[in-house]
Amino acid sequence: MLGASINAFNEDQRITFTGLSNNINVQNFSSDPNAQGNNRPQNGIIKTNILGVNYSDLWGEKIKVSGSYLYRNRENNGISSLFREYVTDANDGQTYTENSRNTRTNQEHRFDMRLEYNIDDKNRIVYRPRFSAANDRENSYFLGESVNIDGPLNQTENVRTADNDDFDIDNRLYYGHKFDKEGRSLTLRANAGYHWNEDLAFRRAENLYFQPTERTEIINQQISRDRTGTNWQTGISYTEPIGKHGMMEIEYEIGNRADDSDQLTFDILNEDLSGLDLELDTALSNSFESKYVRQETELGYQFRKEKVQIQIEGEYQHAKLQNDQFFPAPFDLQRTFESFLPTVRFDYKFSDNTNMELDYDTNTDAPSVQQLQGVIDNSNPLQLRTGNPNLDQSYSNRIRLRFRSRNPDTDKSWFVFAQSRLVENSIANSSYIADETTELPGGIILEKGSQLFRPVNLDGFQDFRSWVSYGMPVDFIKSNLNINGGFSYNKRPGQVNDELSFNNSTRLSTGISISSNISDQVDFNISTRMSFNNVENTLNSNLNNKYFNQRTRLNFSWIIWEGFVYRMDLNHQINSGLSEGFDNNFLLMNMSIGKKYSIIKEEKFH
Repeated sequence: MLGASINAFNEDQRITFTGLSNNINVQNFSSDPNAQGNNRPQNGIIKTNILGVNYSDLWGEKIKVSGSYLYRNRENNGISSLFREYVTDANDGQTYTENSRNTRTNQEHRFDMRLEYNIDDKNRIVYRPRFSAANDRENSYFLGESVNIDGPLNQTENVRTADNDDFDIDNRLYYGHKFDKEGRSLTLRANAGYHWNEDLAFRRAENLYFQPTERTEIINQQISRDRTGTNWQTGISYTEPIGKHGMMEIEYEIGNRADDSDQLTFDILNEDLSGLDLELDTALSNSFESKYVRQETELGYQFRKEKVQIQIEGEYQHAKLQNDQFFPAPFDLQRTFESFLPTVRFDYKFSDNTNMELDYDTNTDAPSVQQLQGVIDNSNPLQLRTGNPNLDQSYSNRIRLRFRSRNPDTDKSWFVFAQSRLVENSIANSSYIADETTELPGGIILEKGSQLFRPVNLDGFQDFRSWVSYGMPVDFIKSNLNINGGFSYNKRPGQVNDELSFNNSTRLSTGISISSNISDQVDFNISTRMSFNNVENTLNSNLNNKYFNQRTRLNFSWIIWEGFVYRMDLNHQINSGLSEGFDNNFLLMNMSIGKKYSIIKEEKFH
């Protein structure tokens, strides 16, 4: 790994140049895909090259500006294995295995800027533009096979190449005005964005179907997908003090999201030097447009004293979802949603170093254009996927507790977190497993043992997470000790062959870490975290499972001599209780040597 950072200062101006190059899965300056935590480790072996520049300055006395540009080039080479057991009793004994390898090359340009103009002590304008452009190239292969108690069901050998371009432009504008009366204010805000991507892929697959009779199918396709999207949102809010400790806020907001998605799938009839002979497959092609207009009116009240703060808000939301399909068969569908979204926040300050926050809020979530577009995706001919234009928005309720306490005299600290969430009309997965050869709308054939996935709205989603952490100094080794533990429960609905199922999982985790403060020459961090997991499926108890996972990490940094720095990272993982062949235990070790340079000048430079 090779990295460098150069800073240049000139009074209020600061410019930072950064660079990073490695082949050890470090994707930026602050992330480690194999680090501990709730995030899933990044798959594959990743080579990354990054160049970036950050800029900040004061333009006169009233304008503060900051901006950044980042270029990232990343190559990911992955090899993976998948094993899946089926849920329903009717498909008991049916399994699916898949072995795949892929190479993805990604190039990304990203620009961000923030311009803050303080007109005077009562008026302020903030403008934040953002632009990103990315290109992703894929070369992948997989071999999938389904087997039941009678023997092999089907098999697919699939090769795919793809070239995908993605562009995003966003602009945010904010204006705030304070009136002479303390607490009275007016805020105007607006944002607008434009997004588009263009995908071109070629797929060749050889599919074998063994039951009820054996046959072979060859797929040779070109798939193009063009998507464009615009979004805008504007709002106004006004605050007015009420009494000595109260404040009222009234707010109005309106926004629109419009997406246009076209997917064209062509069968390649001939490939010669003069070009491709293509024929449109109307069953796998679709032209679709979705618009989602939302209006919100909110009234809130806040009460604040020295130790307590209470905030109550009530929001009325009116939303309209318009779906239009133009090809292959025109149709339109309109949905109107009316929702009341309450919010309650309670903060209590026990002392300067101890406080508690208790929140209750609600939210709605509209389906994406990918979930709405009803076109068949046959990337895996044994597991077809499609959208659902009849989807409704989901409605979630969330309650959250946070408690923090720190004793500055002993440097001991507590942190407690708990959150529970209930979702109505959650967008879940529905799968249909064909017991026999089935013809789908549009003439698509779903062979015996193959699957069709599509999103549906289901009730019953529940989620609970909790976390407790205690920290204290360990003086004899000049380090800090942290002990933590957590409990989580998830209830996720699904549907298999029109039967409702729930995947219930519980997780109990605990961990310990020691971070050093020995000297300015030596620094280390040792941590381990283990979790016990129990998964239950309501449709098929044979899929119930208990497994154990532990991750241990050591980070060590030592300034050896004259600015030379030695660094070592160790990552160890233990898995137990997973399916045969997936209980992999491994140790990863990365080491590096670098040199720090520091140049300090008394005089200014230009």
